[in-house]
Amino acid sequence: MADSEDLLEKKRQKSREMRYKKPLCKDISLEKIQSDLSEWYNLCGELSWFDDEDLEEALGGEEQAQEFKYMFSCLSLDCEDMVNDLNDWSSYVPECFDLFFVAIDGGGLDGYLGFDEYENDYLSINSFEAEWAVKESREKFKRMTKEEIIKAAKQCFRIYNSYVALKYRLECLQASIDILKERDVEILRAIKEIEKAYDIADEVSEGFKYLWYPEVQELNRKISMIPPEMWAL
Repeated sequence: MADSEDLLEKKRQKSREMRYKKPLCKDISLEKIQSDLSEWYNLCGELSWFDDEDLEEALGGEEQAQEFKYMFSCLSLDCEDMVNDLNDWSSYVPECFDLFFVAIDGGGLDGYLGFDEYENDYLSINSFEAEWAVKESREKFKRMTKEEIIKAAKQCFRIYNSYVALKYRLECLQASIDILKERDVEILRAIKEIEKAYDIADEVSEGFKYLWYPEVQELNRKISMIPPEMWAL
C-alpha cells in the first residue's frame, strides 16, 4: 500500500513539474473567451423579454430605452457571430492561439496556468514556472516559419481585439443591465413575499373561510401594491 501511495505521489509531483510545458494565460485563452461569450449571449437572452414599456420605466425614458435596445440588440448579434466564428476552428482560430499569448508574455508573472496531466486540468504555476513557460512557448514558435508566425499573430490579435471590443461594449451597458436585473430581482422578491403571505393567510383563515383575519388583510395589502404591469408577465 505504501509503495502504491509513493508511486501516485511521484506521478503527482511529476505532473506538477511539467505543467509549464502546456501553459495558457488566465485572462487570454480560447476557453475563457468562449466562456465569456457564452455568458454574454445567455445574458442577452435573459434580458430580451423586457418590452418597451418595461425598458422605459426601468431606464428613465423612451430615448434611453431605445438607445439601450439598439445597442443591446447589436451586442447580442455580434456575440452570436463571434461564437459561430470560434466554433469554426480550422478557418478562424489558429491552433497556436493559447501558446501565442504566452510566448509574448501576455500574462505577466502571475497570470498563467499550466496543464496538469495527472489532474487533467489547468492549474496555477509559480513565477519561476511562468518564466519557463514563456521560454518553452517561444521555442515552439521558433520552429514555425516567419510566414506562419505572421499569419498566426494577425489572426490571434484579430480574435482578441474582437473579444475586447465586445467586452467594452458590455461594460458600457452594464449600468443599465444592473438596473434591469435589479428590477427582476425585486419582482421575484415580491412574488416570494406574496407566496409566503398566502400560505400563512390560507392556514389561519382555514382556506379563506374567514376574511377578517389580519393575515388575510396583510396578503391583500401586498397584492394591492403589485404594479399593474407585473400581472402581464
